[in-house]
Amino acid sequence: MRAREEFNNLMPIINEQWVAKVLGLKWNPSGIDVIGDKCVVEVKFSLPREPSWTVLEYQMAYAEQNSDKNAYWGLGIYHLKKEVDIIEKEENLEKLVLTRELWLVDWNWMNQFSPSDTKCNGLLRYPKIKLLPQATETYKIFKGKIHLTQSVNLGDFPALS
Repeated sequence: MRAREEFNNLMPIINEQWVAKVLGLKWNPSGIDVIGDKCVVEVKFSLPREPSWTVLEYQMAYAEQNSDKNAYWGLGIYHLKKEVDIIEKEENLEKLVLTRELWLVDWNWMNQFSPSDTKCNGLLRYPKIKLLPQATETYKIFKGKIHLTQSVNLGDFPALS
């Protein structure tokens, strides 16, 4: 059986790589998660029964560090074929993903969530799925959907435009 900690370390990378691929961008293993010629995207995913995301406060500076590009948050949920606690160590995690749904939102949207001091992990923000802006465009892709919200430029994503 795969330990939950190992799953929690591996699954974000798999989700980030998926986002890079479906948007026609490049995965970045250090710093902001996904980079393109025109934009950068910081990716957060959650399982649907725990639909919440955690943003580390230092990540809020990524847009400024990439000021020559548009910056977005990629906030998503994903469904697995199995419960996390029964996934075997040798199983391919990507093959266990049934569907994903991703909302791309303007970077400044995150400012509405105040940072909370967690003592152990420093300052964190907790964006809420119910407060996501309404989608202006939705794209059905293999095993998923991508929602563009207000102020998100379709032309920044080569695989969608």
